[in-house]
Amino acid sequence: MKHVIIYFLFILNVINLSAQISESTVKAGLIFRLTESIEWPSEGSIKKFTFGVLSNDSIIIKELKNVATLKKVKKKNVEVLINDEIVDYSALQGIFIDYDHINYLNAVAKQISNKKGILIVTYNSPELLLSMINIYKDNNDSTLRFKINKQNLDNGGFKYKHDLLLYGGTIMDIKDLFILTNEQLSEKTSQIDSINKQLSSLKKESRYYSERIQELSVKMQSALQQVKEREKEVTVLSNDIYKKDSELLKVNKELETQLYHQKTLAGKLHNTLDSISLVEKKLNQLNVLLEEKKKQVAESRAVINSQNVKIKKQEKGLFWLVVVGAILLILVTIVIIALNIKRRLARRLSSLVDARTKELYESQQYYLGLFNDSPVAIGEFDLSATLQYLKEKTIDFDDEQVFVEATEKVRIIDVNNKMQELFDAENKDMLINNYYKLFNNESLKGLKMFFEKLMLGEKHF
Repeated sequence: MKHVIIYFLFILNVINLSAQISESTVKAGLIFRLTESIEWPSEGSIKKFTFGVLSNDSIIIKELKNVATLKKVKKKNVEVLINDEIVDYSALQGIFIDYDHINYLNAVAKQISNKKGILIVTYNSPELLLSMINIYKDNNDSTLRFKINKQNLDNGGFKYKHDLLLYGGTIMDIKDLFILTNEQLSEKTSQIDSINKQLSSLKKESRYYSERIQELSVKMQSALQQVKEREKEVTVLSNDIYKKDSELLKVNKELETQLYHQKTLAGKLHNTLDSISLVEKKLNQLNVLLEEKKKQVAESRAVINSQNVKIKKQEKGLFWLVVVGAILLILVTIVIIALNIKRRLARRLSSLVDARTKELYESQQYYLGLFNDSPVAIGEFDLSATLQYLKEKTIDFDDEQVFVEATEKVRIIDVNNKMQELFDAENKDMLINNYYKLFNNESLKGLKMFFEKLMLGEKHF
């Protein structure tokens, strides 16, 4: 490992010595050398290393692709994807972000934040907290150097050789760390001095309080003697109180016995009230049953009365039935005679009706043929509902809506074939049921004139 790091330093120093080796070539070689010092998580399952490059530098892109064809990483093939060729950053094993694409660093870091095993290498990145390895050029000697973000490498699940941190440095330089440690040490030393001063003052205070405690102990002893005297007085008073308490206990016992008697009486009274309430409920139930029985008796009486009335009616009906039966017998004989006469007349009438019906049917078929086959459109209309509607309305001959509604009330009884052909109807029912939908503005004007003459009583149109 030390030989590898020494080789890194050798490459970095050669940059200043030889103008023939371009900076892009060195950057490409440095990136691939850095991968040899890093171990990926689950490295054994990686079949091919895929690195993405975000850069407008065609030279470094060319150098990286050349190195990828000549070198292997961990004895495995390397594929380099450039800018738009990268579809999913989480599918990469590493990504190099050049200075001209450094504004993509934040978005890339967010996209792969939940994915471990993706190495982020930047060039001249001002945002060191998002990068894992940042390559930069030293302004003093124009040497390429690199800085390691140890925390990001650990968070990414990478393992690395510690010599890499020594030769490359970390985000916090060792010198800065030493200065910070000294500052913290001096701060802690000053805190310790202040604590020692506080301890010395506390010792003085403890001495003062110990003297005060001794004085207070003397006062306490005198106070204890006074307390003992007071205790004697308290024992005398407590004896008196005990006597009073015994008397009070007797009074309390008497009160308790009286309260017990009161409770027993209250319980009996409560039980009595409960029994009274139960009796009242039973009485109410009996009253309800009594009312129901009264209703049933009244209904029974009404039924008996109705039965009596029916019996009387039946007796009267029986009498009249006999009378009617006699009358019916007479009428039946008359009807039989009449039926015989009627049959004879019916036979003659039936023959006359059949002959007349045949004549009417032939006449009807003749006139129906004339009606249906007429070359003139003919329709039979019922205007009774329309006349009734126009009579009930206050007619304004300029209001066309009134005549539209009057038209809808016209009932067509029948139309001939020419009428059906004129309105281009599929059948008569369609024309009869929807005739008012077939009128246009000109037709409505003609109907308006027709309705006006009809309301004026004219018979010829």
